[in-house]
Amino acid sequence: GVSYCWYSLDQGATNSTPSASCSNFTQLTSNEGSNTWRVYANDSAGLLDSDSITFFKDTAFPQFTNHIRNVTSPNEDQPIQINVTVTETNKNYTILEFNNGTLVNRTITINVGDEFYFTIILGNYTAHDSVTYYWYANDTVGNMNKSSQQSFTVANQVPSVGARGKND
Repeated sequence: GVSYCWYSLDQGATNSTPSASCSNFTQLTSNEGSNTWRVYANDSAGLLDSDSITFFKDTAFPQFTNHIRNVTSPNEDQPIQINVTVTETNKNYTILEFNNGTLVNRTITINVGDEFYFTIILGNYTAHDSVTYYWYANDTVGNMNKSSQQSFTVANQVPSVGARGKND
């Protein structure tokens, strides 16, 4: 029969105290990221065997910082680029939801590192529209988060002044 059992949570660098009861090991704590747990058993003849399980733990939700708009007070004849930094080790996808009277969702595929950006093109808003938007991000295990609300009000088109002719 089995004489002793013990476990390691760090690939055998440190081991628990061998137990003759070989009952379930409880109250173990896994780390964020990859974990490999190994259990060992030896018998009265001195034979040793072990088995392991590797799993991934991710309880962190994506976080949003550095909300930037390329035009702080846009007018109706300007495209508006909005940016956000998404902090998440295991990003899966990022979505932008903006509303100027009609709700629009866009999956954002344009990014530089952790910075995601989207350009709201002309025709998606008019003067005096109040545009609100949120960023959503999801990681590979399904943790989703939503940013705080961002918003701006569209100003009137900047008037253009032409030069007067000689005979005006």
